[in-house]
Amino acid sequence: MRIATLLVNAIRRSDIACRFGGEEFLLLLLDSSADNAVRRSTEIRNSVRNLVLSLRGGATLSVTASFGVAACPEDGTDRDALLRAADQALYRAKYSGRDQVVAAGGAAA
Repeated sequence: MRIATLLVNAIRRSDIACRFGGEEFLLLLLDSSADNAVRRSTEIRNSVRNLVLSLRGGATLSVTASFGVAACPEDGTDRDALLRAADQALYRAKYSGRDQVVAAGGAAA
């Protein structure tokens, strides 16, 4: 719940944050350039990394996040193409060490 709250608080009112499935969330940063989306995703990733979650019994848990970023029209012009591009970028982020932002058209940030 704390991560969801962090995501909602980190975006503009015109943007959309939702759970996409499992441990995946989808952020729609409307009217944002690819560079701006990578910058915002990096800021959010850093905020997630700085969260300390308290567990029952007093233990704490640190969390990291990986982001795949796709932009319209560079990476696709319809929903399916953009989701596919973002998903492929996300998997590149996960398989190259996690806790990073990868743009569909570029390298890790």
